[in-house]
Amino acid sequence: MNSNLKKIFRENADKINGMSEEKFVEVVSTMFNKRIGSSFLPKCNRVEVIDNTGRAYTNYNCKSVEKQMQDDDKTLKIFIR
Repeated sequence: MNSNLKKIFRENADKINGMSEEKFVEVVSTMFNKRIGSSFLPKCNRVEVIDNTGRAYTNYNCKSVEKQMQDDDKTLKIFIR
């Protein structure tokens, strides 16, 4: 995402007064993450989903994990790579 934001910054630099590229990326990334409730979990490499029968899903070899809250915080999505 940062490379896309840097491209947007460069294409619109004349409209962005007094803000460095680094600050632009930081601010927009923060706003984006708060808006969609996204959160990367950099240390997480294991996921378990527990239901009334016990462990319904396990993955102990995740390369990356991200959670997103969507639909007015009614839907939790977990993205596992």
